[in-house]
Amino acid sequence: MATCIDSAAFTPAEGPRRQGKAKRLLFVIGQLGYGGSEKQMVLLAGRLKADYEVEVLCTSTSLEPFGAALLQVGVPVHKPDADGRLARLVWLFSRLKVTRCDVLLLYSLRSELALLIAALNRAKIVVNERSGLPRSVPYRLASHLLFRKCSRIVVNSEATRRSLVSRYPFACGKVVTVFNGIEPSEGPGVEPPASGACIFSLVAGFRPWKGHAFLIDAVEELAKRGLDFSVLLVGDGPTRVEVEGDVARRGLERFVVFTGWQVDPALYLRRAHVNLNLSSHESLPNAVMEGMALGLPSIVTRVGGNPELVEDGVHGKVVDYGNIRQLADAMAFMIHNREIAMEYGHRARERMLTDFSVERMVERTRELIDEL
Repeated sequence: MATCIDSAAFTPAEGPRRQGKAKRLLFVIGQLGYGGSEKQMVLLAGRLKADYEVEVLCTSTSLEPFGAALLQVGVPVHKPDADGRLARLVWLFSRLKVTRCDVLLLYSLRSELALLIAALNRAKIVVNERSGLPRSVPYRLASHLLFRKCSRIVVNSEATRRSLVSRYPFACGKVVTVFNGIEPSEGPGVEPPASGACIFSLVAGFRPWKGHAFLIDAVEELAKRGLDFSVLLVGDGPTRVEVEGDVARRGLERFVVFTGWQVDPALYLRRAHVNLNLSSHESLPNAVMEGMALGLPSIVTRVGGNPELVEDGVHGKVVDYGNIRQLADAMAFMIHNREIAMEYGHRARERMLTDFSVERMVERTRELIDEL
């Protein structure tokens, strides 16, 4: 789940355009709904328009919500007219036959589909591998062939790079790390009060690996300690009913608030004092970065790119996934030490604006394209 994109994010940085005839970039993405990969792609495509000819093919019949942002800045976006797998495949291949490009960038596609697209195109191919999810055997086989075919594989964390190279050693020389970018227009959040209830936020879809059950165990522990706090669970998904039932059975309703799916989760991040990410696996979560950009300290699990964002004792706390006592103690620390939590948040915001700006992400992508 990702926040809306501010139109100011598409303002190109000052500097000369690339010399000579503009190169043509074609982004192919599975859908333009809310999501971290989708948001990063849209930010890139909108900014790269200043230096290249850019087009986007979306294999979904809907362009909501991010397609509108691209169209507003003059990036052509194409989608199939009819739904259904066969209809979309026919449309996609017909578009690829008439759309020429120098560099083809693939985002959020099934590996089998991405492999077919790559096989039909002679352009330089860049595959974006941003997921920390474990994959099935057929998916890994298709990925193996895709990585053989492509020119570069872009990952957004060193943890994902290490994981990918360990599974596909032959691809080592193709892997490039380009960290996600955060929009500088996002302002500071609410500073933790000196007293009163401490509000924690978890922005995540309700999936088994997102750590909701793990969090409810810690909430029960903190309730037994008599601490004053509440937790905002922002999102929706298949395990929400199960988690709501667990909260009710334990009598924890006054500590846990279910906000449901939100168009702009940042509205709830601004009400919180501490941001949480408790997944069992991640790549480089936007939800953590957006909380840090708002000046919130974080409590995250020691998985994927989380420790690359949050240094334990500097920007927040890092805990082992599933360790209830560690999580409860980290949350209690934030409740009892408001001034330290505030310092964590200030350092977190500075880190995002310095090391994870959108312009830094865009410039690294420009370098990659120019290399190709």
